[in-house]
Amino acid sequence: MLTKDMPIGVLDSGVGGLSVLKTLREKMPAEDFIYLGDTANTPYGSRTEEDVRALVEKVLNFFDTQNVKLVV
Repeated sequence: MLTKDMPIGVLDSGVGGLSVLKTLREKMPAEDFIYLGDTANTPYGSRTEEDVRALVEKVLNFFDTQNVKLVV
């Protein structure tokens, strides 16, 4: 069950994630955020669809352990 106190996960695959996080914080100041910048695997654009899906699945599994209510 989703609750108001659960954080929002922000995945940055290497381009624009910090700008997105900044805007989210400005628009939703009452929310908590967990930011994950995947600098080890940047850039995603040159990877195959299978590779990207595997990387994102790992991040989603991490966010699941952190009980996030939403992933951006």
